[in-house]
Amino acid sequence: MANVWTRFQRLLPNNTQQIGVVETVHLDGTTTIELPDGSKIRVTGETVQAGNSALIEGNRIVSEVPTLPTFDAEV
Repeated sequence: MANVWTRFQRLLPNNTQQIGVVETVHLDGTTTIELPDGSKIRVTGETVQAGNSALIEGNRIVSEVPTLPTFDAEV
């Protein structure tokens, strides 16, 4: 029987997905993205225009995503 922890890890996705707003599209094929927490990352890809939201998987842009309203609620 295989290790239970190893079997569990196989169920988890390999690449993390994040959504952020495109800040700058660079000439070298990379893009600077601002994440919801305010931090900035530089990823591969230039398919999304500045000001639009992008889906990032690992270290590359996967696609453009709609910008939807967000709400904060205290429980």
